Amino acid sequence: MEQELEALQESTTVILLQDSDPLCVETTLLTKCSRVFRFILDECQFEEEDLSDFSPDSVRVFLTLLDDGKLGEIEDNMFREINKMAVAFEIAWLQEECREWFRKKILAAQNEEEKTFLFEESYFILIKLKDQYYMKMFVDQFGGSDDVNFILSKYLSDLENLDIEMIYPLLQLGGDNSEIFYKTICDSIRNSSHLGKNVLYLLQNINIRYFQANLQQWSNLFDEIVELPDISVSSLRSIYTLSNEAWRAVSSDSSKEESTKTIYDGNKNMGLLYMCDDIDDIVRAVNDGKIDSMGTVIILLMRVLQTSSSSHDEIDQFISNIERLCEKKKLNRVPRQIIDSIISTLEHSDKENAKHLVSLLTRLQRNTVFSSPIRETNILHGVTFGMGGGMGPLQTQAWVYTLKHSTYQNCTQPGKCGFILREGLTGENITFIHLVTDRSSYLNSGVHYHDNISARDLCVYWVWTVILPNGVVLDTIELELPMCRWCKYWLPPGTKREFKAAYVAYNVSDYMVAK
Repeated sequence: MEQELEALQESTTVILLQDSDPLCVETTLLTKCSRVFRFILDECQFEEEDLSDFSPDSVRVFLTLLDDGKLGEIEDNMFREINKMAVAFEIAWLQEECREWFRKKILAAQNEEEKTFLFEESYFILIKLKDQYYMKMFVDQFGGSDDVNFILSKYLSDLENLDIEMIYPLLQLGGDNSEIFYKTICDSIRNSSHLGKNVLYLLQNINIRYFQANLQQWSNLFDEIVELPDISVSSLRSIYTLSNEAWRAVSSDSSKEESTKTIYDGNKNMGLLYMCDDIDDIVRAVNDGKIDSMGTVIILLMRVLQTSSSSHDEIDQFISNIERLCEKKKLNRVPRQIIDSIISTLEHSDKENAKHLVSLLTRLQRNTVFSSPIRETNILHGVTFGMGGGMGPLQTQAWVYTLKHSTYQNCTQPGKCGFILREGLTGENITFIHLVTDRSSYLNSGVHYHDNISARDLCVYWVWTVILPNGVVLDTIELELPMCRWCKYWLPPGTKREFKAAYVAYNVSDYMVAK
């Protein structure tokens, strides 16, 4: 009898319920499709499971579902806890059936009560269970339609006290319906002396199309916000940034003539670094139009030769192919003094491939198809010029460069001949550098722009002071960011680096730096 009792105890589990008598169930009912239950009951050998966090009714339904092996029809008020238990105990089939049950509910939803239930469940799952699937289903079905404006109105009516995590799902649900968000923001600031965190969050996450649709309307709103008596300095900065971003978005309408020309694309260079494993990959990238500068070719060479080597015949073929493509594709040349600086630095390298790389770079440096002679290159150092900030992680700054042009010795335009470069930065890394060609951007810059200044004749580079372990100090050049990528590999361990300056090399013989 005792043996039978022990066997019964081993094959059953006691389920503890909230304010109710415990239930005794077959252990295999719990463990057959749940890794979590198997760990608790089989491996850890617990004899009971506490489900008192859930209502007794939902637990009983849950156990019945496990026995049936299918969800079937359940009451709406049971769904949340059934789904929570399916997730908590990792019951895959039940999680999938909960999703299907919810999808059918969305398709059948007609009235406000049904839609409100579905939205609130989606939000609960998004926030508590970190599952976006349900909210995505809801937004895909109802987003942007007038059928859910009542949901937006209900939650946005008390924006100041709304859980900030609720705002983004509401923005998704609103779609292109900017008016309701605009009205919400207006009502909030007109009933407050400061800019609340929820209002600022709403402004920062609204699709920029909202600003573009009626710029004057939003401009007036920004003016009202700035006049709030208790607005903080940080909020003022945020509003200034948003205002500038909205204006730039309108100004950069795709129907207008392109106002900038790309000189440097950090994201593109980063992608090439991971795409090219040997010199043949570099040739293919040039042939496919993915590389437009010999500076990029040099960056890639210093990368691929870290891990691969090539024979003299392969190098000869590489130079022949690149020379042919360089003339065909009109690749930007790299200033000769830049290659000189890299070669001088590599002479201090202790890597096996260093001499191989120096020999290759020397051949490139001596070929005028690849590099521009010193007499045709002028080194320019710019001064900062305020052109507005950026939005989110991307920030921008601008630099002004001055020149004297032999063709325009008696130029009568205001200010000096020159150009502006705009940098876009993500964190500490430069994402892009553009030559600004829109003359309206030159107001108050002290320079004016001539059309014959071309982005393809500009080469931006960064100078670093390098201190070798033996005490030797020299300046070296980087053509890419993040900075000092090649120095970290090619120079001895313990080498220290300090940023010195950024320059532009201009490959036009009739320019010289303005005095």
